[in-house]
Amino acid sequence: MNPADPAKKARRYKELGAIVLVIVTLGLFWPATTFNYIQFDDAVYVFQHPIVNKGLTVAGVNWAFRSLDQANWHPLTWISHMLDYSIFGPFAGGHHLTNILLHTANTLLLFLLLQFTTKSTGASFVAAALFGWQIGGFIRRNRPCAYMFDHLPEALLP
Repeated sequence: MNPADPAKKARRYKELGAIVLVIVTLGLFWPATTFNYIQFDDAVYVFQHPIVNKGLTVAGVNWAFRSLDQANWHPLTWISHMLDYSIFGPFAGGHHLTNILLHTANTLLLFLLLQFTTKSTGASFVAAALFGWQIGGFIRRNRPCAYMFDHLPEALLP
C-alpha cells in the first residue's frame, strides 16, 4: 500500500484524533480524582445514601429499577454509584474517576459517530473536543450514562 494512499491517511488522522481526544480529556479532568465530594447532590446520591452505601447488591439493583428517588428514574446511574461504592467505598476520587472515564468514553464515541456519519474527521474532532473539554458533562453521573446507553443507540438505530 502506498504511504500516500488517501484511505490510509484518513485512517491515521482518525486514529490520531481519537488518541488526542482521549489523552487530553483524561488529562484535563484527572486532577478531579484528588477532589472531595461537592456539596450539591453528592450526599443524596452517594455518600449519605443508605442503599448506595451498601454497594452493588441484588436488592439494590431491584430498588434502582423501581425507584423514583431524587425525582428521576435512572437505574443505570444508581447501579453505577453502587458499583463504585463496592469498588472504592466512600473515597470520592474513585467516584470521580468513574465520571472521568464515562465522560472520556462518551467524547470518543461522539467523535467516532460524527466521523462515521459525516466523513469529516476535522469537524468531528472539533465538535467532540467542544463536548469533551467542557466541565458540564463530567460532573453529573446521569448525563454520561444517558449519553452512552440511551442517546448513542438512538442515533445509531434506524
